[in-house]
Amino acid sequence: MITRLSKPRADDPFGDDLHVEPLFQDEAVVAAAANSRWARRRKITLADLRDASWVGTSQETLTRTLLGRAYQAANTTPPAMRVMTFSVQLRAHLLASGDFLTAIPKSMLQLNPECHGLRELPIRLPSPSFPVVIVTLKGRTLSPPVELFLEGLRMHVRKLGLVSAELAD
Repeated sequence: MITRLSKPRADDPFGDDLHVEPLFQDEAVVAAAANSRWARRRKITLADLRDASWVGTSQETLTRTLLGRAYQAANTTPPAMRVMTFSVQLRAHLLASGDFLTAIPKSMLQLNPECHGLRELPIRLPSPSFPVVIVTLKGRTLSPPVELFLEGLRMHVRKLGLVSAELAD
């Protein structure tokens, strides 16, 4: 399984039967269409975005939690979501065709072809970053196609420069 961890590994134990291999550290960013009024601005504050049209995931997700923390740190209430969905395709479509904003993992913005018309806004959401990991069963031999896929994935992540110093081999 390839997944994002929503908690630090110390707080999210996997048990003795799973091997967890960190792939890269991800972070949440605020994104808009590359041609939107928001993307054309050089300076933006969270207060500027408070009444904008937002599309996002449910309140329990990490990106929404980090967005809420950022607004809390700015002493203002978080924005209301006009549309809530887990569909990356729908969020990317709404952002590209409208004046919507979203909080999204940076890797999704960089790597998902449906997000190529989107741009990261100059808004810093609070850390922590969250690791993307490969989870496999200990003591199990992976099939050759799975091994080949994972090695290709590791190389692709290194090539893109996503591997942080603490995760590099």
